[in-house]
Amino acid sequence: MRTTKIELNGTTYSLCLSTRVMMSLEDRAGSFSDFMGNLGRIDNKIFLLSELLRAGYLTDKAAGLNPPEPPDQEALLDSTSFDDYEAINQAISAAITAGTKRKVEARAKSKKDGAATQGE
Repeated sequence: MRTTKIELNGTTYSLCLSTRVMMSLEDRAGSFSDFMGNLGRIDNKIFLLSELLRAGYLTDKAAGLNPPEPPDQEALLDSTSFDDYEAINQAISAAITAGTKRKVEARAKSKKDGAATQGE
């Protein structure tokens, strides 16, 4: 699963992009892509953060850790401000892209690939 950490009000929490989070986003917007297209809206950003925090908490608990109880959506609305949005955006981005690697391999064409060589 894709996980990362965020510090909010002096406490470090795990974020996790789980299947349940993906389903929750689809329920809210119709599709993951549609939701992400509206992530600039503060209500969507805080909703996603609360879902990622809850999934991170449950993932840590399942791993036998003792994580702090994350704030819910209502608590996030009252405890975050514009000053927090850069860190929130970075953490959300990390949770969504964590573990993804783009790998492009190129190989030279050989005679087997049908490449013509001089003298053919």
